[in-house]
Amino acid sequence: MAVNKSIIAIVVVVVALIAGYFALMQGNYMSQEMPQEAVEETEAATTAMQEEQGSEATTVKVELYEWGISMSTNEVKAGTKVVFEVVNRGSYIHAFEVENRQLGFSAGTKNLGPGESAKLEVTFTEPGEYVVYCPVGSHKELGMEDMLIVSE
Repeated sequence: MAVNKSIIAIVVVVVALIAGYFALMQGNYMSQEMPQEAVEETEAATTAMQEEQGSEATTVKVELYEWGISMSTNEVKAGTKVVFEVVNRGSYIHAFEVENRQLGFSAGTKNLGPGESAKLEVTFTEPGEYVVYCPVGSHKELGMEDMLIVSE
């Protein structure tokens, strides 16, 4: 267990250094990063929920670009594992975040350079409206925001 945490910590540091390099090279500072402790708690909770839910999953394709987000669907069912396949089609660093502050829910990808992709696996246990957005800099305010409906 300690080895896994060490490996995760090393990977997180390497990813942060790479993302920081890309941000500096493009003049794009990542001012709204999620605290590492919150990222680790969210990932652990998501993994535990996925193991309980089984293997049936809904795939949502997500494209990030200046200054918008395109999703293959904006509605999923509560209790189903959702796999967000995220691709940065833009020229700047972007990331993908799903949030419902009323429910205390937040999950997201690492920062993605142009052309990079990532998968985010989530099981929504509560129905409701979830905001999806890019948490990098002021990208959300520039239009990189949408709504995801989680139905019963």
